[in-house]
Amino acid sequence: MGQDLQQLQAAHATTRLRAKVGIVFDYDNMWALDDARNYANETKQYWRTIQEHYQYFWEHDIPVEILSTTDDLSAYDLIIDPMHFMMSAAFAAKLKAYVEQGGHLVGTYIT
Repeated sequence: MGQDLQQLQAAHATTRLRAKVGIVFDYDNMWALDDARNYANETKQYWRTIQEHYQYFWEHDIPVEILSTTDDLSAYDLIIDPMHFMMSAAFAAKLKAYVEQGGHLVGTYIT
């Protein structure tokens, strides 16, 4: 039994579950939205929106990673970019290239 466990341990150590879903979180965007007076801060909260998207995948046993705007998106089948109203031209170009290469992008209101 000890040998079997060692073999399982070796196999497990080299196995990594790779998330195919990424959720973009941007600190600058969060700070801007938290200070904004025009986006109904009580009902439309950036951090809570990120959490709600993450929770859906967690509850359905779907691996998901939180991404920044500088991360490589190519490894993901689905990118969710909620409430990203303050987007740089560089990140917009990155999202465009991701979609043109077959990636799926979901944006929410004010993205």
